[in-house]
Amino acid sequence: MTRKQELAFGISGQKRIKLKSGIVLFLGVRYDGTKVIKKEARPVLQKIQLENFCQHENLQWTSLQNINLIIGENSSGKTILLKSLYAALRTLEQYGKGNDKRELADILAEKLYWTFQVEALGDLVEKGKNALKFSMVEDSAEFCFTFGKDTNMKIGKIQNTFDTPRQNKSVFIPAKEVLSLFNIILKSRDQDSLFGFDDTYLDLVKAL
Repeated sequence: MTRKQELAFGISGQKRIKLKSGIVLFLGVRYDGTKVIKKEARPVLQKIQLENFCQHENLQWTSLQNINLIIGENSSGKTILLKSLYAALRTLEQYGKGNDKRELADILAEKLYWTFQVEALGDLVEKGKNALKFSMVEDSAEFCFTFGKDTNMKIGKIQNTFDTPRQNKSVFIPAKEVLSLFNIILKSRDQDSLFGFDDTYLDLVKAL
């Protein structure tokens, strides 16, 4: 997207980062329907990094703002980035919540499994690489994990200094129609435990 196109759509950013995959990250974006307004407020996250995570060999996203825009070609890794972030945030929101006594690594493994719907977590490691790493930072808190290509469902290395359970509730809104499939999504996952609708769909319908 050119600068002229950005202005035509009423979109702009204080900073742009173009990745090797072709994805463009817009930082500090706000859209009010007619023009862009800069809003001063503390961002939720300051840094996200993916290493050898699917097609992302080394993605570093810093200086995030309240609203951030991602633009890229099909299959360039936009959804991978968002789903990895979503899985991490939802893990922190679930850990220690209510009567849930599961370990942090177990919650994360299940969230990654049902969000990406892979046979083994090691399938998320970029082909030809030995291990992946994910990290995100908010203020002085950091959440990061790493696992190798032979990993099934056990994540060995995980580090967290976030307060848990995290009080925010993250929602991922898929492009597909959700409301008309409400009951089908619940049945396929809660009753049948089938692949097809990943956790972004299931969490959304449960929040409605």
